[in-house]
Amino acid sequence: MKNKLSVLLALLFLLCTAMCCEEFEEYIPCQVTLTGIGKVEHLDNAGSVPVAPVGGVVSRQAYMLRIPLDFEYEKEIVEGTYYEYILTDTIANIQIISLTAYDESHPAGTDVNELFMDYPLRQEDQLTDYKYGYMYGTVFYKIPRTLPQAGVHRFKIVVTTRKGEEFTKETDEITMQ
Repeated sequence: MKNKLSVLLALLFLLCTAMCCEEFEEYIPCQVTLTGIGKVEHLDNAGSVPVAPVGGVVSRQAYMLRIPLDFEYEKEIVEGTYYEYILTDTIANIQIISLTAYDESHPAGTDVNELFMDYPLRQEDQLTDYKYGYMYGTVFYKIPRTLPQAGVHRFKIVVTTRKGEEFTKETDEITMQ
């Protein structure tokens, strides 16, 4: 009797599970061309969600950099449709160059990308997986591995494609305490 009841409950569970699953449409391939870098923003990551810093000041421990990339799509994007975005020229590198002294070891003009880490994913995963689902481009988030010195900071972001095309964008000033 216990075995029959167990089998009946298992079948009932499977039936309910099958009825609750939504059908997933396949991704539609869509070629995209990198056209530039959007507005790079400083964020304050001290709370439950990152927000714009108040008065251009942020704690060094809570600093986050938002780097949005702009794309041109080969076809019109339809809301609610899943796309597999395939770059016509893949991204080879993203650099962060400090336009002010980052710390004593990294003066102005230094590439400080190794002092930042990707948040929440590793950059290699973001650069090779094109199933993003973002409507207007891909966004990279970076947080410091090594805390910058207190003071005013500015950065230049350089995105280089495999074919050697470069896109650059400078940030506004941010004061880190």
